[in-house]
Amino acid sequence: MLTPGDVIEIPLPDGRSAAGQYLGDEPNLGPLLQVYDRIAVGPLQVADLEAARPLFPPVAVDLSGAVTRGEWRLAGSLPLGEVERPKFVSARYSDKTGVVFAWFLWEASVGTALGPVLPQAQRGLEYRVLWSPADIVERIQTGQVPFPYGDLLRDNTFVPRRPANSSRSFWDWFRRRV
Repeated sequence: MLTPGDVIEIPLPDGRSAAGQYLGDEPNLGPLLQVYDRIAVGPLQVADLEAARPLFPPVAVDLSGAVTRGEWRLAGSLPLGEVERPKFVSARYSDKTGVVFAWFLWEASVGTALGPVLPQAQRGLEYRVLWSPADIVERIQTGQVPFPYGDLLRDNTFVPRRPANSSRSFWDWFRRRV
């Protein structure tokens, strides 16, 4: 069981390690993780994080699953101090067209409708989703918010990656393989 303040070592594919700190649980969302800008070559030194800065705002991550499965490991603990609960945004959108119908601002578990276009003042907020450990590793490596959320936050839309009739594309793929 994780305790707020626990430092998590996040292995990267190139052999280096990133560091995050468990901040506590966000109501109706999940464990919050603050990822820091310190990337270690070799073992992560928890003391190095005292001067670290956030790489991006806190995000909700399947943290206990990553630690339980051994993907990430508990590296130690640091005092948290006062933690300000982050605000998030989310959208109702069409998977087929990428069109946004409505944006919402979330403070704790209270959502407020913002309309069909994300206001400029909220564009720097994190998307309200429970990220997978793989998404966090991708974001640490690339600096990009994983698809489709980065596109939604930046452009208020996204271009779907799947054709509208995905069953037909499967059969086209299958026929080419046989």
